[in-house]
Amino acid sequence: MDNSSPPDYKALFLRAEEEKKQAEEEKRQAEEKKKWAEEERQREAEHRKRAEERQREAEQERDQEREQTRRTTFAELIRYCYNYTSLYLRVESPSRSTTGTVPVFKGKHCPLQLLS
Repeated sequence: MDNSSPPDYKALFLRAEEEKKQAEEEKRQAEEKKKWAEEERQREAEHRKRAEERQREAEQERDQEREQTRRTTFAELIRYCYNYTSLYLRVESPSRSTTGTVPVFKGKHCPLQLLS
């Protein structure tokens, strides 16, 4: 006696469909995990970038503070004085100048007129 009955194709089909759905669900979950991990990496990178930018700005402020509060050298003082005083010098019209002759200078060069 052979008790082997034909396989239940409907049950096999349903089991295959269930396994297929389960595999698709696992694949979807794996993709979501991957997507979430990528987003998390991007957030961390952005956070790190902002922290570096804040640190760079703080260093620039510190450098500016040091530059503004450091002692001025004599050469810088002379240069600043020259730049400050030379900004406002300008040649006026001859009618507003002094009149008379230019005295003769001995041993020095003296321009006879200024060109603008």
